[in-house]
Amino acid sequence: MKKIITLAVSAVLILSLLAGCGGGEPAETFTGSNDVPFSLGDSFVLNVADIVIVNNSETIRYKNAMFDVTLEVSDKSMLPTFEERRYRIREIVGSAVRGKYIDDLLKASYHRSLEEDLAEKINTEFNTMAVSRVYISDFVFQ
Repeated sequence: MKKIITLAVSAVLILSLLAGCGGGEPAETFTGSNDVPFSLGDSFVLNVADIVIVNNSETIRYKNAMFDVTLEVSDKSMLPTFEERRYRIREIVGSAVRGKYIDDLLKASYHRSLEEDLAEKINTEFNTMAVSRVYISDFVFQ
């Protein structure tokens, strides 16, 4: 019975997330007047660590994290490059988030720090300063 309820709740969360994605646009307002949003496409689904107490000892188990990522791009000339190498940007994001702890990802300060770190890594990878901000939105843990 517990598994059925868990599956039902998971299905409702995923369906509500998919219904509310709205094309992957971030909820935040972009900061630069000339900056352009660049969505990384499909939502990410990655494993993240969760610490639970079992028989008075800490145990790590992994849960799925589903989220969207949008870049704020100040240099429009980089858009074709980002489009062509979207797979590489997705790998940078995946590597940065994979294996993180849920508790950390839920903290606003850590969340913002991760976004800043991703912007720096992407700019370094492409030898540019075109990414002015990264938005991670619609986090769902299962």
